[in-house]
Amino acid sequence: MAIPTTKAQLLSYAKRQLGEPVVEINVDDDQADDILDDALQFFTEYHYDGTIRTYLKHQITQSEIDNQKTHTQKRLMHK
Repeated sequence: MAIPTTKAQLLSYAKRQLGEPVVEINVDDDQADDILDDALQFFTEYHYDGTIRTYLKHQITQSEIDNQKTHTQKRLMHK
């Protein structure tokens, strides 16, 4: 099999490794998504070769500051 490039392909591969379709895998799609997210988070936290830390520069514009103020005010009004 080719290397999975999407989340759906990775979930399908994992289910096949567990025995699907010969064995019935009774897992909801939401449960599978959650556990895959947990596994990837665990891998990135504890495997030093799992990630590459990269810092990107971005110059903040006045419109972004104004948008943030607007969103903050809307959240405060809804509380």
